[in-house]
Amino acid sequence: MSTLISSLSKIAHVASWSTFAVFGGLLPALRERAADQFPTLRSTHRSTPWAISFLVTARCMLKCQHCFYHYATSTPETELSLDEYRTLSRSLNKFTVGLFCGGEPYMRPDLGEIIILLRKNHGVPLAATTTNGHLTASVVDQTQAILNADRYKPFGIGFSLDGPQEVHDLIRGRGSFDRTVRTLREVKRLQRHNPHLSITVTTVVNSINQHVVAEFEQWVARELSPTSQCVLLVRQNPRAGESLKKVDLTLYQQAQQAALQAMRASPQGRFRPDALYLEAVARHVTETRLSGSRSFHCWAGINGALIDATGNVHVCEVLPEQPGIGQIGALRDYNLNFDALWNSPRADEMRALVNTHPVCADCTHETMGHATSLPFPPTWLWPFKASPKSKPHHIKSAPEGVIPVERLRRPDGPRPTFPG
Repeated sequence: MSTLISSLSKIAHVASWSTFAVFGGLLPALRERAADQFPTLRSTHRSTPWAISFLVTARCMLKCQHCFYHYATSTPETELSLDEYRTLSRSLNKFTVGLFCGGEPYMRPDLGEIIILLRKNHGVPLAATTTNGHLTASVVDQTQAILNADRYKPFGIGFSLDGPQEVHDLIRGRGSFDRTVRTLREVKRLQRHNPHLSITVTTVVNSINQHVVAEFEQWVARELSPTSQCVLLVRQNPRAGESLKKVDLTLYQQAQQAALQAMRASPQGRFRPDALYLEAVARHVTETRLSGSRSFHCWAGINGALIDATGNVHVCEVLPEQPGIGQIGALRDYNLNFDALWNSPRADEMRALVNTHPVCADCTHETMGHATSLPFPPTWLWPFKASPKSKPHHIKSAPEGVIPVERLRRPDGPRPTFPG
């Protein structure tokens, strides 16, 4: 009977995800495409985006060399409080994906309450967080509380491991590897009674670890047996400098292939949707690096939004780092009314920069870019081919001097190939 209930629950959640995906993401994306040709079809009101990244804190006890969020600061006093999240929730509609990141999210003792609140009020069939694993008690206790609040709803937790002990500790600090592995193994105990808990090991490939990641992915599968393995490419402005971005793409591809092979050899089987998606992301990242031009249309600002620790709202993580751009606005200036801020003139100005600002041309952001965009164009599973008639997507005319992505794109550039 318990097996039957579990199976029915999984079917229900697949149906729930599909419904949210179609009505929360695909239909708005198709409407925007149609509105490019027929402007009168464009809605004057934008609802809650399909995916929201909540950077619940900028605080962290580590000083990782590849971290691109090192410039951000927050304190318990400046961060959105639990009561403020309750107020914010009143202006949000249903959404599909909720990513709760940092900083180190588990430094917040109310992280679990924030996630429980938003899942209860807004569905969020795909919710996940990340951790460096240093706060074992907080990670285990708060994750258990999240699971107890809804045992039949999937929840994911990602652990950051960037190589074998000596390499990981070189990047993140002495003793970090042992703490992360210990906490991961404690959380795995929760899976025994919570089959909807997904555990991911995430590795960021950079110039320090690039020669060992492929072999490390095999070790992770063999010794830690996570639900999934995610390989990312270092991006934006690393704390230790641009030298960390000097990565041999062949080594990055080999690491991706090792992670995908491990996932497909798992009990979940070869045709795993998450493996299919991660393979597509790897392909697009590689093509972007090889060609110098992003290989997909980005839906950040329409399908995705970012809310940082102090309540500032952004269309993505990359654009605010560019000089003179900044954010859409501060939720506290709008009485924590996300809908009002999301539909403000400033929001339209920021959306006009997506796909048109030069920094968008070679963006490889796996979360704000790929996660909000790849599931929606029909070509997401195979290499994108630019149409000579394609035009940049605009909410309004791009600011003077901004170069459309299509003019930066080199469609005749080399194509990525994967080993094996």
